[in-house]
Amino acid sequence: LELPSGMLDGNGNFSGVASKELKEETGIEIRAEDLVELTDLAYNVSPPERLGSTKTFRGVFCSPGGSDEFMRILHFRRPMTREGIAELQGRLCGCREEGEFIRVEVVPYDEAWRASPDVATLCAIFLFERLVAAGSLPP
Repeated sequence: LELPSGMLDGNGNFSGVASKELKEETGIEIRAEDLVELTDLAYNVSPPERLGSTKTFRGVFCSPGGSDEFMRILHFRRPMTREGIAELQGRLCGCREEGEFIRVEVVPYDEAWRASPDVATLCAIFLFERLVAAGSLPP
């Protein structure tokens, strides 16, 4: 179990890639500009001195010391009906040309941390909850 994700194609448009991957992997269509960049909210605060540092981060490092790979974590929120959520459950998605065969599994938010050992999922939950607690995102 993991969140929709993808690889950046070199153009630097994280939100555009994320919205494309969300559609491919779940069937949910959104506009790139409606995504909220959680990593920017968490780490690239203004002024940076608030954190006692002038550093900014490109994202969350997956394997510090082992590689320079990083993840950007984005958030999107939209009201959905119970029927709309039920329609997602079990939906078959993915880009067949890329060998993706994805079955959507809807998990209650409060259970997501136990349902997946995926580091991106766990990091997204953590960043979201800390940003809500800090008042940077609405609950």
